Amino acid sequence: MTKYISFERYIQEILKPKVKNKTKRLPRDIWNIIKEYLENDIIDNDGEELETAIGDYGLIYALYKNETYDWDKILFGCCSGGYFNFAKIAIKQGANCWKSGLSIACTENRVKLVKLMDFYSLKDYNYIISRRSEEQQNLVADELNQWILFIEENIKKVCFLGHLEIAKFLIEEAIGNHEFDHTNNLKSACQGGHLELAKFLVKKGANNFEEGLVAACAGDYEETAEFMIQKGARNFDEALRMACYEGNIDMIRFMIGKGAQDLRRGILQACRGGYIGVVRFLIKESKEKGVENICNWNRGLYESCLIGHLKLVKLMIKNGARDWNYGLLGTLERYAGVFRRFGIEELSDSSKKIRDLLIEKGANMSLISHILSTRHQFIPVRN
Repeated sequence: MTKYISFERYIQEILKPKVKNKTKRLPRDIWNIIKEYLENDIIDNDGEELETAIGDYGLIYALYKNETYDWDKILFGCCSGGYFNFAKIAIKQGANCWKSGLSIACTENRVKLVKLMDFYSLKDYNYIISRRSEEQQNLVADELNQWILFIEENIKKVCFLGHLEIAKFLIEEAIGNHEFDHTNNLKSACQGGHLELAKFLVKKGANNFEEGLVAACAGDYEETAEFMIQKGARNFDEALRMACYEGNIDMIRFMIGKGAQDLRRGILQACRGGYIGVVRFLIKESKEKGVENICNWNRGLYESCLIGHLKLVKLMIKNGARDWNYGLLGTLERYAGVFRRFGIEELSDSSKKIRDLLIEKGANMSLISHILSTRHQFIPVRN
């Protein structure tokens, strides 16, 4: 005779923690939480709040109270929260959102759930292939390519996040002996500063060391940058410019120490990023090195005006910028395009001060408005 148990008892049996080969019941406060959910109906009938409630035993409540929830949503929540046993229950109930489940498990570094989603997705895929008629076999290659692209996207993501174990699994096991192109993966690992992952990818054949160096400078990771240099990267000036754009002063010093010399364009990149401290450092460094033509100050004025950085504008003027119209063009340029797309008419307070300063210096507002009206179908910014 078949023995039936309540759904509540079924869940409780699954959740029994094992202690020295014995089992003990769950703490009473967990069931008090479930009771509170039951009495107050905290989760709505469509399960819209289910994902956020999983963290405080909302899933237990969902399984107990109502078996007609969206099991794909429950499986997604399990992959996000790391509930491996619950994920298997959801799969038994019919959930099959393998791709979204694998993707969120990769993001949250849920190794076991990544492997679980990969197993079932490949099982589904092989079943579909086996059902294809001879006339439909040409679709198989397209489906495989779509799956490979999906795995590649997730490899790139976990490389940036630094999830080494998942990266190894996706690269070595998820699609058999498939050879991945690790160009983007190495860049992502370097930008995230994940040295061990970068070393693993190099062993797997990645050799875009110069791109890796630039990415490491963008992320401000000196050890990773040093590794790229050891492997042969020599694009020091390009890496310096990226460090300047991101305002990474320690990395700037590091690249100058390695031999980077393009301080001129580094100043412009720092202006574009709005890092006045970096600009001052590079100007001082240039003077100490005896550089005569330190920077195109008018270009620096334009870049500073473009982002509305009043102090940088004054610094450019102090060092020799005199093209007031070029500066005013930069001040209004962004708003000309923004106006057309979003209806923003007024300049920021900082940009207004820059505009007034440049007009006082001799900039021609009528001329710049005419130029922008031709370029952007620009309606002049309000005074």
